[in-house]
Amino acid sequence: MKICKRCNKNSVPNSRCRICEDCKHGKHGLQFSEIVAIARKQGMKCPLSGFPLIVKENKVIDSKTGKGVAIDHDHATGIVRGLLSERLNWLADMYHKGHYGKLSEPEALRDYRLNPPAVMAIGERQYKD
Repeated sequence: MKICKRCNKNSVPNSRCRICEDCKHGKHGLQFSEIVAIARKQGMKCPLSGFPLIVKENKVIDSKTGKGVAIDHDHATGIVRGLLSERLNWLADMYHKGHYGKLSEPEALRDYRLNPPAVMAIGERQYKD
């Protein structure tokens, strides 16, 4: 067995790839197990819409759309905040870019932003493209 060249923790069966299953199915610098830990911290639902999240075939999926969830992050700091449905991730991003003018920030969005479930689940982690 070899050690994973991404996380330097998990062992890898003798193969050319040398990346463990956890890293292979993760994204944006997070291992798949960390993505699932965030989903569990969120109660297996999108914290803004309340729609259920489903773990299926090494992905966390928005049950409403059937698409993979977005890994939301603070664009100023790069810190991962949580898992949102694709549309709500876009909405939150547009809100913080000032596209909604003088509209007050919705309470649920403010609470999510100030108490990010990802930080509570796995600590401060940087989003990677």
